[in-house]
Amino acid sequence: MTTASRTQDHFPSARSLVIGMLAGPVVWIVYFMIGYVLIEAACKTPLFGFSLAGLMGISIIVIGLTLVALVVLVWTGRMAYHHWLQLRDVVEPETEGEASFSSEWLSVGHGRFMAFTGLLLNSLFAIIIFATGLPALLLWPC
Repeated sequence: MTTASRTQDHFPSARSLVIGMLAGPVVWIVYFMIGYVLIEAACKTPLFGFSLAGLMGISIIVIGLTLVALVVLVWTGRMAYHHWLQLRDVVEPETEGEASFSSEWLSVGHGRFMAFTGLLLNSLFAIIIFATGLPALLLWPC
């Protein structure tokens, strides 16, 4: 099997690499804005006036929102990890001289970078979302 065919067989789509890389920041932005609006609405109006197991309704909703965001980040982080492992095994073509960088080698390198960056960003934003949602268990939201 030639290097070119191995690269094409094992290279994930650009769309999945970009999704894996940008999912963490996008999910955090959406999570933060929805949580902020819901908490503000619950504190100004009796929107979520119920309580369950000693927690206010808004706290339960924020915990649920946190869990949904974490599930999405675990899924996209796992996808990025899978892409990184997939590209780790791709053999880079040998260069013949200093200035002969092939586009295949660059695309494999970029794919590895995007997959590893996606893994790191999803992990970082999962920690941030967990830390942001944790006070809903311990503190009064208003």
